[in-house]
Amino acid sequence: MSAGCGNVEGKQETKLRFPRYSVVFLRTADTARRVRRAMGTARWLVLLLLRCARVHGLHVSSYQLLRGDAVPTAADRQLRTECEQALRSDSSSRDVQQLALGALAARPLAVEVAHDDAGEQGRRLRRFWLPRGLSASVAELEVEDGSLGHCVWEASVALSIFLATDGQESVRGRRVLELGAGCGLAGITASLAGAGFVTLSERAEEPPSPWEAEGSPPTPLLLLDNLRANARRNRPADQPDAAPAPSCDVHVVGLEWDELGAEPRITPHAVVLGSELIYYEQAAPALAAAIIQLTAAGGVAYLVSRATRRLGLEDLLASLAEAGALQREEWSLLRSDDAGEESRTELLCVTFRKPGTLLDAE
Repeated sequence: MSAGCGNVEGKQETKLRFPRYSVVFLRTADTARRVRRAMGTARWLVLLLLRCARVHGLHVSSYQLLRGDAVPTAADRQLRTECEQALRSDSSSRDVQQLALGALAARPLAVEVAHDDAGEQGRRLRRFWLPRGLSASVAELEVEDGSLGHCVWEASVALSIFLATDGQESVRGRRVLELGAGCGLAGITASLAGAGFVTLSERAEEPPSPWEAEGSPPTPLLLLDNLRANARRNRPADQPDAAPAPSCDVHVVGLEWDELGAEPRITPHAVVLGSELIYYEQAAPALAAAIIQLTAAGGVAYLVSRATRRLGLEDLLASLAEAGALQREEWSLLRSDDAGEESRTELLCVTFRKPGTLLDAE
């Protein structure tokens, strides 16, 4: 974090630079009130809190995706508990662990083993055991290196469970693109679920925030390098015993939604994936245009985000509704942590279907 002083219309100011945003504090009462309101929608505070919330050691968690009115059953809870215990126990043989994880079958359940400081350059490594025997491993970044894409969010876990179960037929043999891939969990899961071609896209740098001075330089990010490393981590040689290997190569490309132009470097894909893509209203037009342009005619986009307090989400959906058919579905993701405490995240899954006929090549 760095600080500097400047002058705005003759008034003294102090500028504090954070990993993603710079916030200017003006020493006048009226401008201070406006800044406080702007800070309510800014994300730098979230990033700062996440940067301080480091955890250590090995952690085992379980997840269950509930769609619509579905409720967890006693059998589901028991299965999740057994899988967690098998992975936590040092005395459990590999065969016992595989048997427990194999019991996940086609249920919308997942179990995670996270190792702190076990990945490259001390990054947190998270391995997800998904339905149908799929297993995906991704390393996370420090907040300052990846901004809001530095970690795996609940929406991405939920989307990955969906792709390993009911959504598997949608990606089988198809070209799949993940927008704002972050750590790449959903796109990598699609490659494990039978996709014919997978592209993970992210930005190479963070543009200045709306509150920064005009001409401020962008902040370099390590998202693309981390995505390439995560794609390599899930190649056949690195897969656990008996776990399905990716059905295709996973490609990584840099992409700025508002710089696609008439001839983008990325061609349309049959399936577009996105989780937690929208955080503020200003991003809605460019994101909507990118989704519409990069979804092939007759193709589908699956977009998952938190169901409440998501600025710009309704603007995004309104734009998509003008270009195709939208279907909303309420999701819930249950998570049980090391302490046995259960949390619930309410999500919204939006399916966008673009008119036209899907070609076999897509």
